[in-house]
Amino acid sequence: MATAAAAAAVGACTGRAHKALAPAKGKTRAGAGTLFRAADVRRTAQLDRAAFDPHVGSTFAVQVSPRDTVALSLATVAPLTAPARSRPPVKGGEAFSLAFTGPVKAVPQGSYPVQHAELGHFELFLAPVGRGGGDYEAVFNRLWR
Repeated sequence: MATAAAAAAVGACTGRAHKALAPAKGKTRAGAGTLFRAADVRRTAQLDRAAFDPHVGSTFAVQVSPRDTVALSLATVAPLTAPARSRPPVKGGEAFSLAFTGPVKAVPQGSYPVQHAELGHFELFLAPVGRGGGDYEAVFNRLWR
């Protein structure tokens, strides 16, 4: 995973703008070429489960291209647990998922700038889930460093 989110996850944020990698030759992706501000990447690293809990039911604007934004509603914030027989999580580590609902097939899997009225700007890696379309998920795994 060589996105801006990965750079932030390993502490490699340099304070400059990050750019999502272009898709492989012959492939397309709506978010390809989207610029992520370094402040947005750092902001994502600051957000924890407690930050999202009060915003279930609220709208998040996802910038899927330089000109297009899609509104997604936060449906649930769910804790995730460490797999059995794995090493113990770091002190204060957490894992959780955000489930969103929105238009069918509006957000292909990828990293996107997101805007929320109270949480501000940040970046999320979103993936479509389920068979019906219109459901999306972001996963935060901070159990190990």
